[in-house]
This record gives sequence, structure tokens and C-alpha cells, in this order.
Amino acid sequence: MKQIITFLLVILMSQTFTGQVLNLAKDKFEQTKTNTRSKLQEKYLDDAGNRHRKPNYQTSLQQRSISSEHKTLDSLEINEWIDGQGIWEPNVKQEFTYDASENIDESLFYIWSSNTSSWQLFSKNEYTFDSNGHLIQIIASYQLSPNIWTLSTKTEYIYNSSGNLMLETNYQWNPIDNIWLNSYKHELTYDNNQNTILDLGYEWFPSINQWVNSYKDEFFYTNNVLTSEINSFWNYGMSQWDYNSQWLYYYSMDQLITEIRNQWDFMTTDWLNESKYDYTYNPDGSLDFEVSQLWNLNSSQWENLYKDDFQYDGNGNLTQEISLEWTGTPGEWVEYRKDEYVFELAFTLADIITPILYLDNVNLSYIPFNNMPIGYFGYDYVNQTWEATDNALFFYSNYNNPLNVEDSNLEELFTVYPNPTKDKLVINSIMPIDAVEIYSVLGEQIKSINSGFDNISLYDLPNGIYLVAIQSGTSKTVKKIIKQ
Repeated sequence: MKQIITFLLVILMSQTFTGQVLNLAKDKFEQTKTNTRSKLQEKYLDDAGNRHRKPNYQTSLQQRSISSEHKTLDSLEINEWIDGQGIWEPNVKQEFTYDASENIDESLFYIWSSNTSSWQLFSKNEYTFDSNGHLIQIIASYQLSPNIWTLSTKTEYIYNSSGNLMLETNYQWNPIDNIWLNSYKHELTYDNNQNTILDLGYEWFPSINQWVNSYKDEFFYTNNVLTSEINSFWNYGMSQWDYNSQWLYYYSMDQLITEIRNQWDFMTTDWLNESKYDYTYNPDGSLDFEVSQLWNLNSSQWENLYKDDFQYDGNGNLTQEISLEWTGTPGEWVEYRKDEYVFELAFTLADIITPILYLDNVNLSYIPFNNMPIGYFGYDYVNQTWEATDNALFFYSNYNNPLNVEDSNLEELFTVYPNPTKDKLVINSIMPIDAVEIYSVLGEQIKSINSGFDNISLYDLPNGIYLVAIQSGTSKTVKKIIKQ
């Protein structure tokens, strides 16, 4: 299985099943919605569905100190596992540069060319910030021929006196007339407590040369806590707002424990249950489980769909998320996806600089990480075996990523188990092993073994993630293990 992972997904947004749940919701909506929608409304329907909120219990990344010792995220490289060849192949890469205020200045997006075995520059984003550190403009360009850039889109942001985003306007480049053309915009309204209470979307209609209503989100609070929201679309034929969906939020001890999404039924003119998300927490407040359910109209009850199991290290970093799907018969949870994250514990959030602009568009605070993220590994569960599908490596200034190792066909020749393990490790091989070395994720060598590869003791090692370097002749491969 091949996947392309964006920067948001890799670092902070691990929503393995959310998109699948909302696709079902979208399909159901398509069957009941009768009025005509614009392209913006179609796009917004996807965005609104994937705006599924997870609990917010992590400090915002913007609350970081300024230090001359910062490690800046210079690039992010995504790789895919090629089953037939047994190798990792580069997929996409992003490079980042920053201004003197440590705001992102430019991001470059590359695609790997298998034909030339090289990175091909494809697109770039240029960012502008005001003196208060607010993102005020993004200009996107692409190139189909080397060194020839073509403008694509421009987005402008305007803030109110409280620093809240008030207006976002998107433009499309017209290469014939060499001008920017209005595309869409949305306006935000806040109450006296700076809570968002209204989000209005508009689409530009060139035929009448004016902005036209597109979507509307209304937010409702109790004691400054979001309790519900209603999403509506503009009905162009009837010139009226039509309900689309409703979100209800329930809390316990200030923790979000349940979200329910209702769909508006045009036949009964009433809200109908559609999907539900339940959350449970660890004693320290970190998210333990998230369970997704769909409403069965025939049986009038909630039915399990997906579940995420979150694991953390001692510093509160999310190290593993296992996704399970519910099988109706015999009725049990079955693993199907695993996402693992690796951190450099020598550096905290206050020590690193990442493209802070993403915080302007997405609530990133529900995924906890307190140290420097340096790696991501994705797996699919196939025939009772975890098969690698994709990974991502993070590269910072003045820092050598210990995960930056080149895999080869040796990957298929060695078997390391059990993984995770509690006290011992077994390495099976169809070719001679000369030596095995075990490293921490910081690159520190912990063990060096020259024999007994079928019974390596890990009893004395603390729980955590380790790298196992296997040497065979002049070849070397590295596997990652988890000690529990």
C-alpha cells in the first residue's frame, strides 16, 4: 500500500479513520440533498467533515520561547515502501526557509522522479507576515518546466484589533490577463470573549460580478465552552440557507468525552443521528482511546466502526497510534493500521522552530508532543503481520537525524522479533550476521553483540524505542524496535 503523507498528517494530525467515516457521511448527504451546490460548497463539505475535533489538552506551539539555540526544521522527506523490490523509495519532500523573526518565509515541494533518480521541484509557497507575527499572505506557484514559475493562487488574511482572523480571501491567477481574480472568501465573527460565533463563506460569481453566499457555520457556547454548531449551505435556487449538519459536544470535568454529528433530513425536517465519537483519557489527561460509531437507522442504535488506541512515552509524546475496525461477526476489534512517531528527547518544543503558519488553519493542539519529532513510520496489518507502507524523516539545522539510514534488500533477509519486546530479541537471517549494535534514538550506542543473535537480552534497557543495526559483510541494515 502506498500513501503520501503531508506535513500536517505526519507531525501532528493522526486521523487514520476520520476521513473514511466522513466519506460515508458525505455519501448519505448526497442522497438527501436536492438543491444545487457550487464547487466551493462541494469542497467545503469535505473540509467540514474532516474538521472533526479531537480533545484539546496540549499547550499551543505558539507559546514557545525564543532562543539562539533553536533547531529549525529545514526539510521533511516522505518515503514509500516498495513491496516488490523490498526497498524504501523517496516520494515527496518539503524544504522550509525562515525570516529573521523565525516565521516561515518559503516552502518548496519536490516530487521524486524514478526515471532520473532525483528530486524534481514542483511547487512553492511564499509567505508574508505583519509586524505582529500574523500571516497576511500566501502566494502559491508551480513549475512544469525547470526554472519557469507560474503563479497559481493567492490567499490574504485580515485580523481584527484583538488579533483574531477576521477575513480570508482567495484569488486565482489569470495567465491570459495577468491579473488576480476573486475566487472565494470567508468572514469570521467573535463574541466579547473572543469565541468564534459565525463563519460565513462566499464564492465569487463573475457573471454577476459579486460575492454570493456559500456556507454558514454557527457556534454556540455555555460558559465559554463550545457546546454545539450548525452548518448550513446556501440554496442558490431558493435563495435561502439550508441546514446541512449539526455537531453536539459533551464534557466531563472539562474534558470532551463525546461528539455527535447529526444530519438534517429534508423529508422529516428534523435532525437525525449520523456519527459519534467517544473519548477516554489517561489519569494524566492524555487521550487514551477514541471510538467512532455510526447510527443504524434500521435498529435505531449506535454501531461500532473504528477505534484508535494512543500510546505515549514518559515525556508525554505520542509514540504510537493503533487503528482498529469493528467486525460485526463475531463482533470484535481488528487491527488494520499503525502509526509510530519517534522523538529526539534532547530537545523540547522550546528548542525547535517549525512552520508555525499551519496553526492559522488547523487546531493542532490535540496531538501531544513535547520533544523534537524526527521520524514517522506507517504500517498496514496484512495477514497478521505489520507491513511497512510509508515513513517520514525530519531534518533540522545543525542536527544529524539518527533515523537517516538507507534500507536495502537486506530488509527482507532479516527477521527481528518479538517487536514490541519485553526482555529479549531474536534475529533470524538467511545469511551470516557479523555483528549487531543497538542504539538509542539519539544515536548513542548502547550494546554491541558479536554472537548469540538468536537470544539478545534487553532486560537491562529502559522501555522505549531503539535502533538495531545488523552488519553482514559490507552491508548494513537498521530496524526499529520497541522495548516495553
